[in-house]
Amino acid sequence: RAPRPPLPAPRSPLPAPRVRAATAPVPFDGAAGPRRPAAAVARRPAPTTHSSAQSRTTVMSDSNPMHDILTRWKAAFDGHLPDAMAELFTPDALFQGFDPDVAAGREAVRAYYDAVPERRTADVTVLHTYTIGEDAAGGFADVVFRDPTGWQAPVHLSLVLRRDADAWRIRQYHVSRISTEH
Repeated sequence: RAPRPPLPAPRSPLPAPRVRAATAPVPFDGAAGPRRPAAAVARRPAPTTHSSAQSRTTVMSDSNPMHDILTRWKAAFDGHLPDAMAELFTPDALFQGFDPDVAAGREAVRAYYDAVPERRTADVTVLHTYTIGEDAAGGFADVVFRDPTGWQAPVHLSLVLRRDADAWRIRQYHVSRISTEH
């Protein structure tokens, strides 16, 4: 084999990447906000704060499907609605909750949430969101699960979302407990 010729020198250096400044999370009560066209996302209006006595959801923007999914997830979790929760997931979803094993499928998700004590709630703060094309999205959130006895469990939550024919659904769900010990 003959050696390959060297690659030509680049014509010009690549432009510096464009970085958007992060915005502070905005407390949100779980009600769906208005949908804005993609062009409107570049100029976000000033954040508005909403809260409720029970628990809250914090989001950075309503322009990403994470907003809608986590709003519906929180309502289903706080209302102890395992069937509604399962419908948020794809039929082939991968689910890593507090159990040591990964679960797969809607029925496993439904059974997991059915076993959660009824009076538990979740406070959600969306940290980062992303989209990949038009049919994949995801992000990261901090969640604190609580109940009236004082029990609480802070976790990091990561989601991978997929757009199905009728709605965005959770394809992959993973929580990891936040610990101050290393």
